[in-house]
Amino acid sequence: MLPLIAMLICPGQTTLEAQACATQNVEQSDAKLNAILGDRTFSAWNKHRDRFCSLAKESLKNGSIHGQVLLGCFQQFNQLLLNEFRSLADPPPMQNRAAGEWVHCIIKRESGHQFDGGCMVQPFAGDGSFHLRNAFHDVDLIPGINRLTIRVTEPGKAWLTVQGLNLDQSPSQTRSPAERRDDDKTCWITRGLSVCIN
Repeated sequence: MLPLIAMLICPGQTTLEAQACATQNVEQSDAKLNAILGDRTFSAWNKHRDRFCSLAKESLKNGSIHGQVLLGCFQQFNQLLLNEFRSLADPPPMQNRAAGEWVHCIIKRESGHQFDGGCMVQPFAGDGSFHLRNAFHDVDLIPGINRLTIRVTEPGKAWLTVQGLNLDQSPSQTRSPAERRDDDKTCWITRGLSVCIN
């Protein structure tokens, strides 16, 4: 019988699969951070990250999804720190790139989260529509958002679809109308979110 991890297709369809996927994601981001920080600094990071996540999820500690939610918190902290260490001036090595054309993008969320760096854009439909994701594989653009799609409906207007993961690592998708900014044609705006590429 194959171990679960060998058969795993993330993000998983059951609670056990979702938790195994979340564990896998944290292990991968832990390894990347350890390589950057070194053992001693990474150990200190882990200690403080785990403490803050435990405090943040204290109200769920007796629930069945506590472990999964905690892992989601670990992953979000790790991704935030990994983003800070990336060199945004140059595209990533080919083996680490997502598919598409490398562009510089600035994404701002009303919550205060912001991404300013390398993205991969995939045009489609031939009308200015595109998919957008982080230039690095498996790294969110900003916490909770791993892919954006602008589907142009008419000149200057589009539907913006946001794809990501909830705190429990389940897939999420939201859709809202977006408009191209009059003062900057490289930017699209919707409620609480702006997306600019150049």
